[in-house]
Amino acid sequence: MSRLAVRLCARHAPFLARRACAPRQPACHGVSRRTLAVRADSSSDASNRPKVLVIAGPTAVGKTSLSLRMATALNGEIVSADSVQVFEGLDVGASKLPVHERCGIPHHLLDVADPSTEFGAGEFYTHALEAIESIVSRGKTPIVVGGTGMYLRWLISGKPPTPPSEPQAAARAKEAVRAAAEGEMDRLKKMQPAGDDVGNGWAGAVRLLADAGDPETANRLAENDWYRLERAMEIVQTSGRPVGSFKPEGESPYDFKCVVLTSPRVQLYRRVDTRVEHMVRDGMLEEAAMMLSMGIAPGSTPAARSIGYRQAMDFVERRAAAAASGPCRPEELLEFVETTQRATRAFAKRQFTWFRGEKPGLYTWLDASKGTRGELEDAVFAVFGGDTAVVGSSPCVDVTLGEVDDLVAKELKRYAPTHTLVNTPEVSRELCARVDELGRRLRRARELAAMR
Repeated sequence: MSRLAVRLCARHAPFLARRACAPRQPACHGVSRRTLAVRADSSSDASNRPKVLVIAGPTAVGKTSLSLRMATALNGEIVSADSVQVFEGLDVGASKLPVHERCGIPHHLLDVADPSTEFGAGEFYTHALEAIESIVSRGKTPIVVGGTGMYLRWLISGKPPTPPSEPQAAARAKEAVRAAAEGEMDRLKKMQPAGDDVGNGWAGAVRLLADAGDPETANRLAENDWYRLERAMEIVQTSGRPVGSFKPEGESPYDFKCVVLTSPRVQLYRRVDTRVEHMVRDGMLEEAAMMLSMGIAPGSTPAARSIGYRQAMDFVERRAAAAASGPCRPEELLEFVETTQRATRAFAKRQFTWFRGEKPGLYTWLDASKGTRGELEDAVFAVFGGDTAVVGSSPCVDVTLGEVDDLVAKELKRYAPTHTLVNTPEVSRELCARVDELGRRLRRARELAAMR
């Protein structure tokens, strides 16, 4: 266990006590004969650039289990490209594979940052290249796995040569952004009845960036990502150019072979909903309470903005404030779960959109629900080996690139989540009691801190 993990566990043990997750079966065994037959003798291309396999796709599509099987076949090690799994102590809500389920395969870029810190594409790019270089130097195959599109874009295409941040320029950009946000709040106050919530002015700040010359970044930013908004504003103000105009130069030292896993949309959304329920049951609330106990406000850092944790932190915060007014009601719990499910499904949809927007031909799209498991593995290995004939004839190829037809689109409009855990009286009572206890502990810890 790292020193950071020891520190987090020691300081926040009351918030991390939770029931053990249900054990899962390791997914690293049973690789197809064809895949094992060819293995990793094609680990570099004709130009002698080492090959790197990239397995991308939306959340809950099955990337992890496939990556373990491919790592077994290719004598590989796994590099996570997940913007939440980088944070120490965020395990359940990040779907971080427990050590005992990794089949002895080394995993990189897990638990490399404190959840109170900023960690973005730039930090990932540096850490990931170091990990890949280390893996290649030991004669193994790097397998990059994740769904954070910007991380993968920078890793594959290179880090854009944006100007470095300077304190005075950063302060000027921050002042402009905050002024735009305050202006937006003032505008809404004049339009709405007194006492109505006018938000934090995010829309006005985003509009400022778009008007300044970077509408693309303004449209892409996650809500309340003030750090990246201010950085984009600084780049526009100092260079007069949008962030997207800075293109990487030179060829990568690695030959990236990339696949995107897809799944029928309704089927994927059902898996998302089930996963959220299991996360809530297995400890995501405790991890959210841990961050709150560290003084991290909801939405204030990348970890606290991430899907799942943001909603869980808000829920625990509400219970800490309302504990004196009575216990958590089952309908409150269900509302939190459904809000998280809805946000996660929307995130999965955005992931499809992101990967469709990447350079044509960069990714081979494979439907994980088609064909057998062996046929999916064979298709991935054919992509890795450059065997276009095998790829083209695979039943797993998704020519729709994850798009939905009119029939599915209509079905999605009627979509409603189904619950298998949180709607049962026993689980609902337990979770309500747990969140109330977390709220009491958090409130008590804050009271004690205020007395010091």
